[in-house]
Amino acid sequence: MSLAAAVMPLNVFPCRMGVAIAAIVAIVAALWPKRAHFAGRVVLRLLELSWLFSPLLPALVACLVAGIVWPAPEGSKTWLDSWWDLLLRKAQRSGPVLVKLGQWAATRPDLLPEEWCAALKRLHDSTEAHGLGFTHRTMAAAFPATGRRGQWYKHLLIEPEPVGSGCIAQVYVGQLIVEEDRHAAAAA
Repeated sequence: MSLAAAVMPLNVFPCRMGVAIAAIVAIVAALWPKRAHFAGRVVLRLLELSWLFSPLLPALVACLVAGIVWPAPEGSKTWLDSWWDLLLRKAQRSGPVLVKLGQWAATRPDLLPEEWCAALKRLHDSTEAHGLGFTHRTMAAAFPATGRRGQWYKHLLIEPEPVGSGCIAQVYVGQLIVEEDRHAAAAA
């Protein structure tokens, strides 16, 4: 068997899958025209997640083989630890639903191996924090300048580094500036 004949089924599968997805969207659009937009969005999200997570399986195989061929020194990070880092980063980029699913899975050692639960526990308290600029834009959208109150940052000072970061929110240390405090400081 030639190499081209061996690779051919691998090249045909994505095309067939794409045709099948297009057929499903067409059927949904024909049966439920009001749901066609929703079905299209679901299909696009599934394609996005498959694109995001598809490199993980070959990476896992490569990490397992590399761990056998080049074992890590005692006490240092293993190849498999690097794979878990990659998986958790991709889960965080996939959105809060997958992070919450990972957090739930970390609490279920009765369903998953203990090593998996230990790796997933990192989603409880060490998720990737978004930048301070994003926080400022969100606060500005939530608290627009209104009349005499002014901009939010004139009434609230926050530290640049978050205290904690979860899948939906971040916690900052801040100080609320009350109007009486501002007048007392000006008078003193």
